[in-house]
Amino acid sequence: MLAAAWAILAGLVAPSAEADYSSLSHVPGQMEASFLVNLFKFVTWPRTTETATICFLQPSQVQTRLEFGVATHQKWAQLKDRTLIIKLLNDPKDVGDPALSAGCQILYLDAHTADRLWPFNVPNAILTASNAKDFAYHGGMIQFVWDAADTYRIAINTDNVTHSGLIVSGALGTLADRVDDARFSP
Repeated sequence: MLAAAWAILAGLVAPSAEADYSSLSHVPGQMEASFLVNLFKFVTWPRTTETATICFLQPSQVQTRLEFGVATHQKWAQLKDRTLIIKLLNDPKDVGDPALSAGCQILYLDAHTADRLWPFNVPNAILTASNAKDFAYHGGMIQFVWDAADTYRIAINTDNVTHSGLIVSGALGTLADRVDDARFSP
């Protein structure tokens, strides 16, 4: 069981064979960028599209790493049979505007942005993710937790994911810390 959990985590952060990231934690934004791309392998949306769209509120190191990975065709930034799209939204209100947030499947808020802007209403079928402390306990869905230089965990608020109409694979659900007792309403 433990070996299977480590294999799933390795799948979430698998770097490109072309790049030498011997210590991913030392490349700002790299771990989060890898996690975000690989979430598309472990989450099911109500509608499957040919694109996989990750939206950001405010520019961030994660957005920069992801754009670099896509532009330079890094393997870690590629998905089989889907085109990865990165979108920058300017305001939390943009998330609720179908014209501006069209296609957003994952909304990532870095810790600084989440501390300033979260919480706000997010339409169904958009997975929210952040590295902000206690994000999953305060209405978010996925939280990337860095316990130490080499210790990475994922916390999932399964209630929020389910209420949004998304399905997390059993493999990721087994690996992640479950945050089922969060009581939050924006």
